[in-house]
Amino acid sequence: MKTSAKPITRKLSTNDVLRLLSGSKEVKRLTLSEGSYRHLPKRVLKSLKKIGVSIEVVKLKRGPPTKVNVFMIAKLHKSELPADEISKQTRIPLRTVYYHLKRLRKLQEKADEEEE
Repeated sequence: MKTSAKPITRKLSTNDVLRLLSGSKEVKRLTLSEGSYRHLPKRVLKSLKKIGVSIEVVKLKRGPPTKVNVFMIAKLHKSELPADEISKQTRIPLRTVYYHLKRLRKLQEKADEEEE
């Protein structure tokens, strides 16, 4: 029997974990987001490991995916178009264009550091 697991994204207390474990089904694996895992007390982690519950940490993406390819924005930016023109051509918000340009700049800096 295969069950689909949805990651737990909220902060769990010790009582929440006990409530999960005392349910009708036997829990063998917990799937937690990175934030939930960080806030889980260490003693709870040790206890879960002792009773045989494995914990899987999942990195979740925030927000909806962008409608335009990032490389398209990079190409338009290299052709020396200002951000507002890129926004008009691609029909995405100007703030999103600035976000992608910032990410591209960080990736470029990281690539430059690796070359040195």
